[in-house]
Amino acid sequence: KAIDWQAGARDPSAASSPAVSTPAAAGPAGGVPMLDDDVLDCFKCPITCEMFVDPVCASDGYTYERADIELYMSSQKINQRPFTSPMDSDTILSTNMYTNMKMKAAVAAYKDGLLVIGNESRN
Repeated sequence: KAIDWQAGARDPSAASSPAVSTPAAAGPAGGVPMLDDDVLDCFKCPITCEMFVDPVCASDGYTYERADIELYMSSQKINQRPFTSPMDSDTILSTNMYTNMKMKAAVAAYKDGLLVIGNESRN
C-alpha cells in the first residue's frame, strides 16, 4: 500500500474498491466482512486508517499500529530528519513504544461483537 506520510492516509490510487480490514476480514463471528468504513475511527491507526492489530503508544501520546509507526520513524531516520509526531509534527524525544493493552483488548472485543456502542451491539 502506498502511504502519504504528510497527509497520514492511504494513497487513494492504491485501491479502487473499499479495503477490507485484516485480519478480521471474515467479520464478527464469521459473518459479513468488515469494511474499513465500518470500523470506528478510534480503532484505526492514524497513519494508515486501518484497524489496529498491534497498537502501540508512542512518546507523543498517540496510539499507532506498531509496523506503521516503525516504518514512519525509519523513513525519518533514513532521510536524516528529526523524529516528529505524524499527528502534530512536534518533535518526538524518544522512539520508545509500548503495547497499548487497553486498545488491543477493545479492538478484540469490537471484532468479536462484544463491545456495546451506544444502545446497540455489533451482533
